[in-house]
Amino acid sequence: KSEGGCFGGFRRRNEGYLGREPVEASLKDFMLVKLIVVFMAGWVIGLIVEVIYKSVERKILYHPRLVNLQMYAYTSVLLYFLYFWEIGLLYKILIVLIFTTGLEYAIGHYLLKHNLKLDWDYSGCWLNYKGLICFKFSVLWLLMSLLVYYTLIPFIINLHI
Repeated sequence: KSEGGCFGGFRRRNEGYLGREPVEASLKDFMLVKLIVVFMAGWVIGLIVEVIYKSVERKILYHPRLVNLQMYAYTSVLLYFLYFWEIGLLYKILIVLIFTTGLEYAIGHYLLKHNLKLDWDYSGCWLNYKGLICFKFSVLWLLMSLLVYYTLIPFIINLHI
């Protein structure tokens, strides 16, 4: 059953994931501790992805800045809330695309506006906007988000913390 809302409500019981037993989930599971775990897990995933991707790309060990890791952490928190929201998968995909692309643009715009170093430049990519966002990386963000949504989020929900 759901708890109202224009676009649906929050799940009381999830059908399970990846063939495992159903996941009991309710509003009480929105504990601060789990949100912190989700945030930090997203941050660590971002750290690993950024170090590997940029180190290979630049052929030197890359040290990501905190501002670059915000994207992963905030997206993980969004995915945690989306997991409980009873709306169709296409709506969730649309929300994730808008959120991740918008956040990447906002962070890039902020860095440029304050004359800070921007660690990416998509100006050579197809369908880019001001070199801050592009179609290719929006799709990559979506694919990484789906991976986190179907693996990490259910795992954290089932943690007994």
